[in-house]
Amino acid sequence: DLHQLSGVPMEICTAQTTL
Repeated sequence: DLHQLSGVPMEICTAQTTL
């Protein structure tokens, strides 16, 4: 979704979301 469009891996995405 937005993270994918941004080009950021899902793993990093989840880590940032957790923070």
